Amino acid sequence: MSQSNQSKEPIDGDAALNILMELGLTLYKSKIYRSLYIIGPKPISDIAAHSGVPSNKIYKLIEELQDEGFINEVIPIDSKTPKIYRAVEPDKFVKIVENKLYNLERHLKHYRIRHSEKIVEHTDYLIIRNKNLLKFQIIDIIKNSESKELYYLPNKRTTDYVNDLYKTNKTLEYIPIEIKDSVDNKYALNVNTLYILIDDYLITSLKSSGSADEYLLVKSRSFIELQKQLLL
Repeated sequence: MSQSNQSKEPIDGDAALNILMELGLTLYKSKIYRSLYIIGPKPISDIAAHSGVPSNKIYKLIEELQDEGFINEVIPIDSKTPKIYRAVEPDKFVKIVENKLYNLERHLKHYRIRHSEKIVEHTDYLIIRNKNLLKFQIIDIIKNSESKELYYLPNKRTTDYVNDLYKTNKTLEYIPIEIKDSVDNKYALNVNTLYILIDDYLITSLKSSGSADEYLLVKSRSFIELQKQLLL
């Protein structure tokens, strides 16, 4: 059975494309990697035809993807055979991305330490538009919190997600931390906004901007204490 008819074929193409772009690849690079993974090792002409990436751009993008480690060139049988390329397996792709993120974090922390005396914090109020960033922000707050109380006013889109974060018997697979053993949940239903209040942090939704929601992250002790009084 050919590679294109094996288990790789049923991939949800649009979902895979979106995930690749979230991991940092451009649209064209994502299309090239997705096509190579689905159709298997192929020459550039076939990759261009399957991916829809313009021929005048694909050569440079293939070279860049090679440099980044996401695709490899297959050694040709003879000099007359056109160059063949193949995609690395997803697990190796993820390791490459993780290594890039690790190096980025290491370099940024080193740079920040060297310039810490010049840094002035202005992070009491942040607007977050990316839902993945919001998820990681919530996880970080939970992981480092001392409080066992959570106040939130959930809407339909976020009730289950926020609730799962605090139920020891219902931990989500993609949450890479242990959930606290005991948390006192306080609910206020029928409110059309996400509202999380824990320790000195408040996260609440502001409004929808086009297709993206906006969330406000507040770290202000006086403001938080006022919100707790209002909730109680």
